[in-house]
Amino acid sequence: MDIDALNAFKFLTGPETVLALLDERERNQQYIKRRDQKNEDIALTVGKLRVELEAAENNLIDSECHVAELEEALRDKQALLEASEKRNAKLQSENAYIRNRYKELDLLIGKNILVMQAAIIEWQATGDAKSGLAWIYNTLFGPGELPDESRKDAQAYFNRKYAPIDEKLMALHKWFWEQSEAERAAGIRIKGE
Repeated sequence: MDIDALNAFKFLTGPETVLALLDERERNQQYIKRRDQKNEDIALTVGKLRVELEAAENNLIDSECHVAELEEALRDKQALLEASEKRNAKLQSENAYIRNRYKELDLLIGKNILVMQAAIIEWQATGDAKSGLAWIYNTLFGPGELPDESRKDAQAYFNRKYAPIDEKLMALHKWFWEQSEAERAAGIRIKGE
C-alpha cells in the first residue's frame, strides 16, 4: 500500500468529511428509496392499467359480438318487414279486387231489380204483360241467361235452381252474423253502428 496515499487520506478524512460523506450517503439512500417507491407505484399503475386494458379488450370483443348479433337480428327483421310489406301489398291488391267485385255484383243486382221494376211499371202502364216481360227477356238474353225452352213448370224450375243458392246465402248470412257477434264481443265498432 502506498504510504503517501494513506497519509493523504488520513489528512483529508476528518470528522467533518466523514459526517459530510455520511450525510450524502443518507441522502442517496433516501433518493434510492423514493425512486424505488416511485418505481413500485409505476409498476402497480402499469399492472392496474394492464388489467383495465384486458377488461376493455374483453368488453370490446363482447360488444363486437353483441353488435354482430344485433346486426344479424336487424337483417332478419328487415327481411321480415320486406316480406310483410309484400304480403300487405298483395292483400291490399286482393282487397281492392274483392271490393270491386262486390261493387260489380251490387250494381248487377241493382240493375236486375231495376229491370224487374221497369217490367212491372210497363205492365201496369200498358196492361200488357208481354211488354213488361220484354224488359226481363232482354236482360237475360244479352248475357245468354235464358232458361231452356223445354222447361214448362216455372215454380219447379225456380225451386230447383234456387235451393243451392238459398243454402249458400244462409251459410253466408250465418257467417256474417257470427263475425258481427265476435266483433261485438271483442268491442270492435262495426262500420255503420
